[in-house]
Amino acid sequence: MNRKYDLIRLFYTGLLLVGAACLSPLLAPWVLLREKRRKTIGGRLWLRRRPAASETTGRSLWLHALSVGEVLSAAPLIDELARVFPDRAIVMTTSTKTGRDIAAARFREKVAALHYFPMDIPFAINRALKTIRPELLVLVETDLWPNVLATLHRRGVPAVLVNSRLSRRSLAGYRRFSFFFLPMFSSLSAIGAQSDTDARRLLSLGIGSARIQVTGNLKFDQLLPASADPAPALRCQLTRGTQVLLAGSTHPGEEDLLLKAFGAVKARFPLLRLILAPRDPKRAPGILRHAKTAGHSAAPLTDCDGQTPLPSARVLVVARMGILSSLYSLCDIAFIGGSLVPRGGHNPLEAALWEKPILTGPDMSDFADISRMLVKGGGAVTVKSAEELAAAVSGLLADTEKARAMGAKARQVLMQNRGATTRCVRLIQAILSSRTSGEAP
Repeated sequence: MNRKYDLIRLFYTGLLLVGAACLSPLLAPWVLLREKRRKTIGGRLWLRRRPAASETTGRSLWLHALSVGEVLSAAPLIDELARVFPDRAIVMTTSTKTGRDIAAARFREKVAALHYFPMDIPFAINRALKTIRPELLVLVETDLWPNVLATLHRRGVPAVLVNSRLSRRSLAGYRRFSFFFLPMFSSLSAIGAQSDTDARRLLSLGIGSARIQVTGNLKFDQLLPASADPAPALRCQLTRGTQVLLAGSTHPGEEDLLLKAFGAVKARFPLLRLILAPRDPKRAPGILRHAKTAGHSAAPLTDCDGQTPLPSARVLVVARMGILSSLYSLCDIAFIGGSLVPRGGHNPLEAALWEKPILTGPDMSDFADISRMLVKGGGAVTVKSAEELAAAVSGLLADTEKARAMGAKARQVLMQNRGATTRCVRLIQAILSSRTSGEAP
């Protein structure tokens, strides 16, 4: 760390604290009235200290995943870290409530402790480190904070960024403020980039090549669920004489286009069912009302166990988190939301896991490399409008052999690009091995 950067960081910290103090009359009602903020603020400030297993072992690996997407990406990495480092406690943090909820559901038995990531102020950071006592911090994809990284660097605790991706827009921002961001990136012991493109962009920022390795994308290493068929009873209900179009992680404005396309397709395929899974399940009641106003029979879908008979509605709207992966296993065609509207798209690999033909809109910028691989490999098709979506769905429903072949190609792309988890763990092993016994935090 250089003195100039320390002064910049001190100024940044002062702005955070003064801004919070001056705006507290406005921030307090905002926090109290918003459930997600209200339930995370205490954890982010580390006001309530919870003992972690690392306090007794003194050997913890701290893994941080910002929110839902990063938590899901971290799944294979957590399994492999637990296998390779059985003598270390894995302490996991997230920054959002939804991310923590997913982490608690998936990893409660696999991690020693689950906390919120500290806010980037000394009070919260010091309390977090006193509890976690990390031997190393692993950041998944993003969420770099200068004070956290500087504090770890000062204490001799290495930090590794894995599954790193850098969009053109982010690159431009980092270059514009390189005086602030370059020292922060340089405080990392190593960076595992998703692709050659990401590595070149990181190098162009001035980060030393010795710190950067292309380790691949952890998303390709997502594990199949334990059961090959997580909901056979629901599958039977959904697919008895019908075909299913699933739209996963949809955003406002996108459901209108999907319902329009569905209306056009069902004239030719009257038994087709549409499942809409909004990114935010709290939007489900509004989507249901909209679907009914548009003339469709619609009902909520709140479970995936198949025990409760499904309503006869042709449009089902998912009203809870945690069942999208199972629904991908049940559908005939998967549409990836956030792509017909400018939201960057979502991860299409869950659909590829289940060998489903994949349709996306034109904006898959958040998953550009994955989307490009799937399209090039014949496992996905890009559509630009409701009309093109209707035509693509109709074509796949009419030619089931083509749909099956497309799904198989999607799965093949996924399988050919696995291995990032092993490379990331090797990178972590190398960092830990390079530390001397006198450098314990």
